Amino acid sequence: MRRTEHNVSTNTPDTSGAADATAPDFVRAALWTVVVLGCLGNMVASFHDNLPVHLTCGVVILLAAGALVARALRARR
Repeated sequence: MRRTEHNVSTNTPDTSGAADATAPDFVRAALWTVVVLGCLGNMVASFHDNLPVHLTCGVVILLAAGALVARALRARR
């Protein structure tokens, strides 16, 4: 549970950081969803011998995984 800080001048809770805390979690979840759906699409395309869909899913997975790695490396700093 997050501690809420109060604005001294108006005696109201400061919620400016609340939206920032959930935004990265949403983006991370969305990227993982793209990776999983890309893997499923890649598997289906492999069974049906559809090369363009197979390659497209592979590129989508590569981009989403790259974005996840970049976000993780930036978070370390």
